[in-house]
Amino acid sequence: MLTLEILETDAPPFGTQVSPELAKFKKLGVNLAEDDLGSVHSSLQRLRELPFHCVKIDRSIVNVAGQDASNVLRFVYQLTRLGRSLGKSVVVEGVEDAGMLEAIHVQGADVAQGYAIARSMPAKEVVTWIGKQPGLTRALSPKSTLGKLATLLVWEERLRLVCSDARAFGRLSAIVHASARAGVGVANAIPPVDPACQVCRFSHFFVDTESILPEGFSDPSIQRALIAAAVSYGSGSAAYRSARDRVVTAIMHGTSDRYAACFWQDRCTDRQ
Repeated sequence: MLTLEILETDAPPFGTQVSPELAKFKKLGVNLAEDDLGSVHSSLQRLRELPFHCVKIDRSIVNVAGQDASNVLRFVYQLTRLGRSLGKSVVVEGVEDAGMLEAIHVQGADVAQGYAIARSMPAKEVVTWIGKQPGLTRALSPKSTLGKLATLLVWEERLRLVCSDARAFGRLSAIVHASARAGVGVANAIPPVDPACQVCRFSHFFVDTESILPEGFSDPSIQRALIAAAVSYGSGSAAYRSARDRVVTAIMHGTSDRYAACFWQDRCTDRQ
């Protein structure tokens, strides 16, 4: 039940071998946490070398004040994925509002720490406070702007995985071009999935974009534009970045279907 947090700024005494010393605590059953991940340049090296059970992403990484919220969440997401891939639990510090709490929940963090959950209180009040808290479950559709941006990042990761698989990419490419010729949304062009098929369940994957977009954003061209840019030009291309920027703008400002439709028209004109 005991966790010791090792600060990023702590310098070990001269001649001390840190890993063997920490291993002694681990042998006793004490959990070890790397505190303030991302606060100094040595953090990734320490994460690789030392026997931590969990990592705590520093509040400076999570702060969106005056920053591009999409880029902030991208850093949080990748650090979360790194920690989880190394078999460590991930704590996100500095979660100050409900939108960020929803975002890190979508991105798979294990624990949040910050004022979005509670402010400091006397110990005698904690039990009463806990008894009043509802359980946190992942919403089927994110409500906040940060939650939608976080969902977009997770969705994009799946899109990249599909595009990196030759068999899946071939099917995706055929669907995209068929939908463009037919003038329908990608989701509507997807045939029923054969239960024996081992390729990604495309129908579920593409329909998921509906949870990212603002209310009333029903025109499937917004899906088609982002997916088509990834298939035709690659996820690292200027066309994809442009498509993504417009989706992010739509999320941030809640713009209408017409915005997406104009974008798809622009992309078709560019290709011609």
